[in-house]
Amino acid sequence: MKKLIRFLLKFNFLNGKNFSSSILYRFANVITPFFKPVGLDNPAIISALFFGLIAKEFLLVGLAMMNGVIGDISFLGASLITKASVCYFTPISSIVFLVFVLLYSPCFSCLSSIASEVDLKTAVFVFVTQFLIAYLAAFIVKQALENFKVFLFALIIIILAFILLTMLKSKCKTNCKGNCDACRNT
Repeated sequence: MKKLIRFLLKFNFLNGKNFSSSILYRFANVITPFFKPVGLDNPAIISALFFGLIAKEFLLVGLAMMNGVIGDISFLGASLITKASVCYFTPISSIVFLVFVLLYSPCFSCLSSIASEVDLKTAVFVFVTQFLIAYLAAFIVKQALENFKVFLFALIIIILAFILLTMLKSKCKTNCKGNCDACRNT
């Protein structure tokens, strides 16, 4: 772990003193507009996702390094809600981030195991599929949290429609003698 961090710092891939001048920040800044619809529009947050591809537990290491938390990781929580931090979370963005991290691609070692056990095409398929599922879930959660009243209303309408359709379908089958057109078509 320490060797990896030294390597990243040596080649300015991750600049500990000025994160915004690092290669990782520049790359994350380019792809940040893609993550804006899900509420993850901070390049530092996107950079942390790259750490998660190495290993999920490295997400915390990446967040700590970007916010300058060295040594005692118990200060990380406070740094993540401080607006002056490089990597800052709002309540909604923190929930969206957690949903995305929960569902997005497994780490590279898992993907390489899939590639060696099955094939590379399947590993790529797993990566892309899980990424898209995570993106969609994060988008839905963000919309639900930002527009809670609209989301709740739509959810109630969907549940009521499902209950109504279920009742109509079961009523048709219980009263059916098998000779009407309505029951034969269902």
